[in-house]
Amino acid sequence: MLKLFIAVCLVESGNDPDAVNQKEQAYGVAQIRQCCVDDLNRHYRTDFKLHDFTDPRLSAWAFHHYGLMYGAKTPEEFARIWNGGPDGAEQNCTLEYWERVKRRIEDVSRHEKND
Repeated sequence: MLKLFIAVCLVESGNDPDAVNQKEQAYGVAQIRQCCVDDLNRHYRTDFKLHDFTDPRLSAWAFHHYGLMYGAKTPEEFARIWNGGPDGAEQNCTLEYWERVKRRIEDVSRHEKND
C-alpha cells in the first residue's frame, strides 16, 4: 500500500506536501479536495479541515480510508476511486490515471532495487 500511495503522490503533486491547486482547491501531497474531506468526516465521524491534509501522514490515512469506505480491494480500485470518487473504479475516465499510477509504482520499485 505504501508504494501505491507514493505513486499516487508522485502523480498528484510530484510528492510535494505543500502543493496547492488553486483551480481545483486541492491540497497536499495527495491533492485532497473538500468533497473527500466531507465524506471522510461524515463516515468516520472526524472533524478534519482541508488544510489539515498538508500533513503527508494524514493524507496517507485519508487515501487508504477513502478507498476502504467505497469498497476498494485492489491497488487499481484504490487509485481509481481516489481519482474519480465513489464510483471511480467503474469510470472509463479513470483508466488513464491508473496507467500513470502504475508507471510510477514501477518507478518506485526500480528505485528501491537500485538503493
